[in-house]
Amino acid sequence: MKTVWVTGANGFLGHHMARHFAAESYDVGGIDCREMPEEELRRRGIKHWVQSKINMSYLERQAAHTDIPDAVFHAAGSGSVAPSYQNPLKDFHDNATTTADVLDFLRREAPGAVFILASSAAVYGVQGPGPIPENALPNPVSPYGFHKLMAEQLCHSANRNYGLRVVLIRFFSLYGPELRKQLLWDLASRLALNPKTVVLSGTGQETRDMFYIDDAVRLAAHMLRVKGQGALVVNGGSGEASTVLKVASTLMRHLGVKTEIEFNGQGRKGDPENYQAEMRRAKSLGYEPKWSIEKGIAEYVTWLRDIHLVKREGETRRAHGQK
Repeated sequence: MKTVWVTGANGFLGHHMARHFAAESYDVGGIDCREMPEEELRRRGIKHWVQSKINMSYLERQAAHTDIPDAVFHAAGSGSVAPSYQNPLKDFHDNATTTADVLDFLRREAPGAVFILASSAAVYGVQGPGPIPENALPNPVSPYGFHKLMAEQLCHSANRNYGLRVVLIRFFSLYGPELRKQLLWDLASRLALNPKTVVLSGTGQETRDMFYIDDAVRLAAHMLRVKGQGALVVNGGSGEASTVLKVASTLMRHLGVKTEIEFNGQGRKGDPENYQAEMRRAKSLGYEPKWSIEKGIAEYVTWLRDIHLVKREGETRRAHGQK
């Protein structure tokens, strides 16, 4: 049985990734600074758990509980732009320093392991409209984007200087069940209060590439099986551009609400207008996204009803949100 470690295993992407690897019969070790109850560890298939921030001593502690990893999926770190403006030093540590720690551990203890970095489309920053290829010149516009780019550069250095095999996945707008932040969650939480009008930032014509979580974990698992010794950079997206207005309207339609949406015309700091992944490279390696935004948002709404954030179909009383 092969061993895979997932850092940030209690986060949205990390815990879905851990569950996927467990379903593929990997021996899964998880690391996260947040507590995870024993019941949740079993549900997600994590056999070996270390609660800690990422540093060398706790990586060595994980190694004492498991076999040396065959792969590490590095999802620890911050996951959004806004906090990086409020605390850039913490964001630097969470994204860049933790990457350096894991890479140095692998250099010394597991040089044959594959390191998969959960990077971000934020490294692209401001680009023109249309699909963004992996060879586009990085142009980050937020501390978060710069720090993700630094993490990528550390990966390239580890590959070039020490021969570590690295895969850098630039994820676009991840979403799906258990995501409790960003546009869909924030909008659903506001709609649960039955307002007459909801005001969102921007114009509504900004585009995002919405990438469903099941497709995201399949992509990472697929890239792990791709042969090669170099540094592989690949986009993680659906390949489709959806306006924020379309995303919001689709959510509302599946919720069955008729609240009016208005836009204030003011973009949020660090959020470029257009994001769309060119998926040619991933497809050339045998990967194909499966989830449409219509199907993905429908599944997300099913989860929102399961946790009683919004009312179920046929209910007349207002549901109160639970976080």
